[in-house]
Amino acid sequence: MSEHHTHSRDVDERRGEQMAESKLLIKQLFDSLEGPDIWLEQYDARQTVFRREESADRMWYVVSGVVEEWRGDARVSVLNAGDMLGDITHLAPQSGGKRMSTAVCVTDVVLKSMPFERMVQMLLTQGGEEMRLLTRKLLR
Repeated sequence: MSEHHTHSRDVDERRGEQMAESKLLIKQLFDSLEGPDIWLEQYDARQTVFRREESADRMWYVVSGVVEEWRGDARVSVLNAGDMLGDITHLAPQSGGKRMSTAVCVTDVVLKSMPFERMVQMLLTQGGEEMRLLTRKLLR
């Protein structure tokens, strides 16, 4: 095997390990959340969680099921248990605080959600250095 292929495989393995670690941290974070602003929500297959251009005020954790995010006719992501839905890019000035995609359930789905403000505060205080830098950059 060439040196390039070995390096590429090593990078892919590290990226996979980092993703697994991130999912575990996100799960632990959402499992620990309590309070009146934390919601456990159930959706049926084909039900819309949010639509593009709606106010972006919550962030979700996929407890179970599959959700797709769409921009127009283009599917931009498929989210499974352990993934986060409703990214913080809405904080970027060009979004105007609005959703940039539509989220539709592929299967029956259970989501746990929190207000964006609480998520941003947690990322700034509890997130790793990369998350703190990203959050600060988006808040500018």
